[in-house]
Amino acid sequence: IGDNTTGRNPDEVFGSGVSGDGGGAYANSATILDSVIQGNATGSGCGGGRLGGERGGRGGGLYLLSSSAIEGCTVCSNSTGVGGVAHQSFGGDGGDGGGIYAAGGSLSLQRCSVFENSTGDGGSGDEDWGGNGGSGAGLYCASGCSPNISFCSFLTNTTGQGGDAYEGYIYYVRAGAGGDGGGVFCYGGTFSNCVVQGNATGNGGSADLAGS
Repeated sequence: IGDNTTGRNPDEVFGSGVSGDGGGAYANSATILDSVIQGNATGSGCGGGRLGGERGGRGGGLYLLSSSAIEGCTVCSNSTGVGGVAHQSFGGDGGDGGGIYAAGGSLSLQRCSVFENSTGDGGSGDEDWGGNGGSGAGLYCASGCSPNISFCSFLTNTTGQGGDAYEGYIYYVRAGAGGDGGGVFCYGGTFSNCVVQGNATGNGGSADLAGS
């Protein structure tokens, strides 16, 4: 599964749309064996009007909606989209799960190599907050997912940078945070006989006050 990209929705004045999820594949439930998921990407979030920028697409390589099993696979060089840039509002967050995004159910990940995946940067905010960088560059497991991971390696994955924030007429803005979990982001689960090495998280954005 390689070199696929989801679309980006067009900009709008008062609102916007999120990008599609699952650059390589989007599955309700899947069993994937001895495969290569490489070079896929999700699109960027739309630039926002007064309702703010939208998030980038999630799951650059795979988006798994419910219980799934992945065994003996290579997941590499996939990426998620950046958050939308806002005009007079907040920036969108970068997409989570550069390699794999697991939304719910159980995830069995066995004998897999997950490397050189990345998540998108947060979009800049105008007169409001900057978006956060996407989290879980190798693997992102949402709160409803229970992963069981063994004999896997997570190497040199990188999360996105936080978006900048620009102040115009208000007195408080906040730059976005860098994405969490360079190798893996999860709320719980079981890991055994795994290697997690050389991963990195993105820097936070900067805030620029008018006239500074």
